[in-house]
Amino acid sequence: MFRIIFIYIGMAFFASILVASNDPNLQDGESRGAMSPFAIALNHAGWDGGADLINVFIFTAIFSATNSSVYTGSRTLFALADMGRAPKFLVKTHFGGVPVYAALVTNAVGLVALINIASGAGKVFGYLISLTGSAAFIAWACIGITHLRFRRAWRLQGHSADELPFKAWLYPYGTIFATILNTFLLFVQGYGTLISPWRPVDFVFSYITIVLFLTLVISWKIYHKTTLIDLKEVDLQYGQRSFLGGQDESEERPSFLRRCARAVSNQIKR
Repeated sequence: MFRIIFIYIGMAFFASILVASNDPNLQDGESRGAMSPFAIALNHAGWDGGADLINVFIFTAIFSATNSSVYTGSRTLFALADMGRAPKFLVKTHFGGVPVYAALVTNAVGLVALINIASGAGKVFGYLISLTGSAAFIAWACIGITHLRFRRAWRLQGHSADELPFKAWLYPYGTIFATILNTFLLFVQGYGTLISPWRPVDFVFSYITIVLFLTLVISWKIYHKTTLIDLKEVDLQYGQRSFLGGQDESEERPSFLRRCARAVSNQIKR
């Protein structure tokens, strides 16, 4: 929330007051970096290197996002392999516990972005957005279903909502709404590919994630002969944390400004 309000919305606000909406450089800049309102503002202030600075920021942001994505993807593959849901070689580690093979596989998947050389950056970006968007809709729909089943199992096993450290706002209606909404968006997000003229390649990229998801789930259940567990018998204690954070829960929660100051202090110490 802090990042969205103070960084994203804040940057949009300051960009809107730095450069006029009819500034010709917004459309006719020498490069994409030069079209940035921040680069234009620096140029108006008398510094011609604004576009280069913006390109440095973009490169740094992309490098940071790539590094975070590789870290997250490799650790997810490692966890899946450790649970027996991915090839076992991915669980091997080297160099102080780093899952090298999982990291290499994650990087190899990232090479899909290089097909923009043949198809064009804009086209490939649309394909990647369709794939990741579909995966996000599936993930959040499954989270909603899991939440509903968890709360029902919690109640059937004699527990009350007051025992939960966190309770979802507007439960169960908010959860039901989110589940239905994400399922609906999953099926309609590619409707544009069905409009004449039909574009089969775009259609495949819009809906291939659904086919892949169903294939993996059905294949897993058939191969391992798994069934849905009775909610009265679901293990609700496995993996449960005995504490919620590093601080003593009896301590008073620090103020917003104190938490901000602590976050800045931790970043400086690094």
